[in-house]
Amino acid sequence: MNLFQFPVRLTLIFAIFFNLLAWQIIVPIWHFPDEQAHFGQVAFRAEHGRSQAYHELSTNSEIAISEELLKTKRDAFGNNSFTYHPEFKIEYSPTFIGPYETQIESLNNVEYRKKEIQEESTRYPPLYYFLASNIYNLFGESDLFARVYAVRFLSVLIFTAISLAVFLVSKQIFPKSRFLQISLISMIVFMPMFVFSVSGVTSDGLFILLFMLSLYLIAKPLYTKLGTKDSFLLLALIIAGISTKFQFQIIWLPLFYVIFVLFIKMETRKKLFLFAKTVIVLPLFLIAVNFLYYYVNGYGNPNLKQLLRLPIIPDITEVSDVQINLTFIDYLQNTFARMIREVLPWYFGVFKWLSLTLPPIFYKIINRLLILSFIGLLIWLVKLVRQKKPKLGQEVKLISFHAFTSAAYFSALVIFDWFFINKHGFPFGIQGRYFFPTIIAHVGLVFVGLLVLFPKSFKKWAAAVLVIGVVVFNYFSLFWVASHYYDLGSFNTFITQASQYKPEIFKGTAILLILSMSLLSSAFYISKYLIVVLRTNQVEV
Repeated sequence: MNLFQFPVRLTLIFAIFFNLLAWQIIVPIWHFPDEQAHFGQVAFRAEHGRSQAYHELSTNSEIAISEELLKTKRDAFGNNSFTYHPEFKIEYSPTFIGPYETQIESLNNVEYRKKEIQEESTRYPPLYYFLASNIYNLFGESDLFARVYAVRFLSVLIFTAISLAVFLVSKQIFPKSRFLQISLISMIVFMPMFVFSVSGVTSDGLFILLFMLSLYLIAKPLYTKLGTKDSFLLLALIIAGISTKFQFQIIWLPLFYVIFVLFIKMETRKKLFLFAKTVIVLPLFLIAVNFLYYYVNGYGNPNLKQLLRLPIIPDITEVSDVQINLTFIDYLQNTFARMIREVLPWYFGVFKWLSLTLPPIFYKIINRLLILSFIGLLIWLVKLVRQKKPKLGQEVKLISFHAFTSAAYFSALVIFDWFFINKHGFPFGIQGRYFFPTIIAHVGLVFVGLLVLFPKSFKKWAAAVLVIGVVVFNYFSLFWVASHYYDLGSFNTFITQASQYKPEIFKGTAILLILSMSLLSSAFYISKYLIVVLRTNQVEV
């Protein structure tokens, strides 16, 4: 059986699956990014059969009280007992049952589950919350912990699908090298902050999945013909993406990039035909997007003028009494400094309510690798330009496409933040995890840049070191996070503490089993991957 195909990929899928479960077992409820807010929207839809209206109370008593007891309830400044205090740990009992676990389980009744007492829940478009609320309802008679972990499991399935989407894109970028394909996938799916950001109850994972699949289809015309089925599938993905988060509209930028590239190569007759199709299709897109915007926000039925206007990004156009006049140049000067200081560390690992970062040595290593990869990319570009007839093959076209997409995505978030601060008087805030929809571009460019620096005979070993390094980085991050939630000085104490505030199925021996399966499946995958390395000839980038 071909080691490049079924066995290696299957072992990778198992490793991904159990790695996600390991993170979910270690991280307590309400400690993944905005998990309590996302679960609040899931619960509201499940309990009331609809999405909450604008500024409607949407977090029920069960969730709010659990937040207070577990010390994750935020004050007026958005901080709780964990924020800025990585050393803080909640109180544990000497048994598998936490001090407040029975009290939280007792809130599982109609009075606490249907009574909304605060407005903390997210208010995103309905697709993810429709799916999650159905899983919630399957465990509707169970306590809060069982329902949270049931919905968390949806994230495991979504992330597994993300890994398949990454595989499709990696085949586009490296069409001639299955070794580079599997190496790129491995580096992405084991990125600890990426795993952490989509492991909890969140719509981020579905957003990233749909965005990656859309990019895969949008990029197809750069090297082959896009079929009718692909066109309709792309349309469905875009509608599904906008039904997940409105910022999915950033997808128009890479789409227009591909249309422009194709347009300049077309004959005049085909250019006119493409222009005519755009004139017909664009209004239909605008009507669908704006209708969804009005429907989700409860603004009533839009008129024709409102249906045909350019899409509006939420929060920018909302009325506010606080307005400032910050120029874009002044904003950029602050943004670049903040990006270096905050966004990069957040991209690679900030946990426990933004209080816990990795040891400084990791950021130093990462920064130096980024600098080296930038140098490598410059060398790659210089070699490409110096060619008398540059070979713009599929690999070059796809790398250029994803580089543009990454830059466009970053620019869209920066411009949004600038509008936001001018409208509201304070920044929306750019976190590293916001850029994960284009993580393939980031990791792919770093990967290519670093490999360029090595001679052909060493490229495959450089790739292997990077892959193994990321896997080790993942498990060190998991250990680091666990050490700041639980006492790791004693194995029994760790199991006892980690068992608290979880459903019965994830207590005691189950924790040991999941962590063991995670380590073993990853080790088995690495062994299979190393066999692939040994059987691979020289790698060209």
